[in-house]
Amino acid sequence: MPEFAPHTRLRGVIRQVRAQLQINHDTFGPSEVASALANTFGVFHDPTVLRSSATFSADHAKWQQLVAFATESPDYRLICYTVMNTQLQAVVEPTHGSLPTGCQAAWDGIRGSLKKKKPRLEVARLIDSMTNRELFHGSDGFTSHASTLEVLSLVSITVLTIVYLVVAAATFAKDEVDTLLLGAIPALLSGLVALVVAWRLHRKGKIRWSSK
Repeated sequence: MPEFAPHTRLRGVIRQVRAQLQINHDTFGPSEVASALANTFGVFHDPTVLRSSATFSADHAKWQQLVAFATESPDYRLICYTVMNTQLQAVVEPTHGSLPTGCQAAWDGIRGSLKKKKPRLEVARLIDSMTNRELFHGSDGFTSHASTLEVLSLVSITVLTIVYLVVAAATFAKDEVDTLLLGAIPALLSGLVALVVAWRLHRKGKIRWSSK
């Protein structure tokens, strides 16, 4: 997982990196979203946060009318605004902590706030604020967790073991099937366990980041 400090040095230039999250959900009005977020994060919307934001400070007066919820912690700054009654945009900026860690904390809070409205993380991006270039893409989907090299390797071992057992049972080891199965249990379980872990990470909403 990428670990960006509040200011990241790339090719000798200090650059700011921000995260952009797009969350789709069942119909929910802006005022309801603001109330739900305030209840979960335990703080009221703080419009002064916009003045501290590298993304919003230049036009903070205009954004005052559009932002539904803004808060700042020692680790990250979170600013949320609604695009429509079924979509929330969230910008996460690091203050003194890791951006991916702050992103996960923000997403956990948003998921909890909108739980009854079935929130879905449609887009997660880490963006170079200087060039607006996407540096990393994130997802909490099952496929993103199941497609890691570690999981694919274990699943491949399980599949190859099954193929071997089928061939062996039908040809040269017809009388030793029980022994073969007993010896193959670790290989058979490894892929299953890896997929279960990937599913649990997905269900917990853990974001996995990959380079663009």
